[in-house]
Amino acid sequence: LHDALPIWRLSDDGLIYLRKLCVWREQEARKRNRPRSWIAKDGDLQTLAVAASGMLEVSATEIAAVKLQDPKLLGRYASEFSNLLNDVEDGVAIDRTSLSVPLDSATRSTLKKLRQVVETKAEGLNLAPELIGRKKQLVELVRQFGESGSFVWAGGQSNWRRDLLEPEFLTILSDKAS
Repeated sequence: LHDALPIWRLSDDGLIYLRKLCVWREQEARKRNRPRSWIAKDGDLQTLAVAASGMLEVSATEIAAVKLQDPKLLGRYASEFSNLLNDVEDGVAIDRTSLSVPLDSATRSTLKKLRQVVETKAEGLNLAPELIGRKKQLVELVRQFGESGSFVWAGGQSNWRRDLLEPEFLTILSDKAS
């Protein structure tokens, strides 16, 4: 079996192929009134997208030779996949900002420090840490601070949470930048 690349590592062609395959699977699942995973597994679609991105032209024979978790998938749909993936789309833009790229070790370390601040503040206020700052929100703050050098607090965070957290967050993030 192919080791599926993380989605954020796919080439632009691979992402275009993956999008086409996912749209096909969604339409097929709706038409047959079945869960998407019964139609095709995520990993199989990813493997097909990677394989297709390495082909000059996606032939049914080459597609049928790809090793998948569900070998029956290609027996049924190799020709359809070949036609689908060879259909050229004009003006297709790939938005890589929506991909979940893993955090580097320095950012993970910074995130850990921010989470410790949140936990300390939550304990002092007798609140659940998630009410003060969820991990996803903290990751977004760190990324935005890295890009702009300032905080961009999302709607619900811009009130008392900002006053509570920003001074210590600024110290942590300023230390990281230097």
